Amino acid sequence: MRRPRTPAFALLVAFQVIVLVGGVLAEEAGRGGDEVVLQAVPVDPRDLLRGDYVVLAYEISTYGAETFGPGDVVFVELEPRGRVWEPIGVSTVRPGDGRTAIRGVVTSSGWIEFGIEAYFVPEGRGWEIETAADVEVVVSLAPDGRARICHLLVDGRRWE
Repeated sequence: MRRPRTPAFALLVAFQVIVLVGGVLAEEAGRGGDEVVLQAVPVDPRDLLRGDYVVLAYEISTYGAETFGPGDVVFVELEPRGRVWEPIGVSTVRPGDGRTAIRGVVTSSGWIEFGIEAYFVPEGRGWEIETAADVEVVVSLAPDGRARICHLLVDGRRWE
């Protein structure tokens, strides 16, 4: 039985590492869009396999959803009102002219999901968010409208 060639194997491993790291870096580079603050209402479930996380429902999740069907991709246009951004329009077409919009998918229950509805927390700390008087979520929007949670503001302070 022949042993594999060491240089060829090393090149194969290096190539796989470069592809993985490059994919992560490319995704992060594409996330450098607008930062917005969204009002949220938290729920604190626990999953035995995944640990503690907070389910976040957003005030914008029902905005205009009834005019679209399940599975429709929509863009909710946002505008700042004080610190929190609020919806001013919804469409299946991404608004142009540099306007800020978040991409979501209409669910069968008539909500819009943005992919930022779960936030994992250290075990036993979810109650801090669940019992807070005010929870806001700072979200980074990619140029295509996809969202990523940056951090939470709990009762006006950054939650760590």
